[in-house]
Amino acid sequence: MTAHSNKEHIKEALKALSKTTTDIYVFISPVEDYHKNNYFILKYLTKTLKLKGIHVTLNASYKSLSNDLKSNGTNTENLFFIDGISKTQEKVSNTKNCIFIQSPRGLTELSLAITDTINTGDYDFLFFDSISTLLIHNELRTAEKFSHYLINKLKHLDLRGIIISLDEEDSKRLLPILSQVCDKCIHC
Repeated sequence: MTAHSNKEHIKEALKALSKTTTDIYVFISPVEDYHKNNYFILKYLTKTLKLKGIHVTLNASYKSLSNDLKSNGTNTENLFFIDGISKTQEKVSNTKNCIFIQSPRGLTELSLAITDTINTGDYDFLFFDSISTLLIHNELRTAEKFSHYLINKLKHLDLRGIIISLDEEDSKRLLPILSQVCDKCIHC
């Protein structure tokens, strides 16, 4: 698939997702296109579709991620961040548009932060980056349970979801579970 047709493929999936309120899509990205695909998805959702979202990050700090997203055309004013990595590296405090949890292993804390943010009613989608990182910090069974719980929570609370997964061996162990509970799996 060429870069242009890849973007069209992603754009068509996002258009379909924007017409629902509870669908959950898994985007499976090759490692080499991971950042490019994430930037494209978030830019399309926040600028083209003008949706507001919750961005859960387990592998990049809020500070560097928000700067990268801005420089790649994403409307970061339409995003609220839940950062699961910064507190493992430095002392940080919650800001107007970011909550910092202790670590990517703190799944109860992460779940509470997600629920509290969704319950504001201010957001159209949740972007989870990434299931692959969740597997780095947690056992497969724990990641399976959390993924299943998160997807059911999003559906119950009427919020569409975008889950990012790398197309790599470790992540492929979780994809059978995700494909059973998610509405679509899209290979980028």
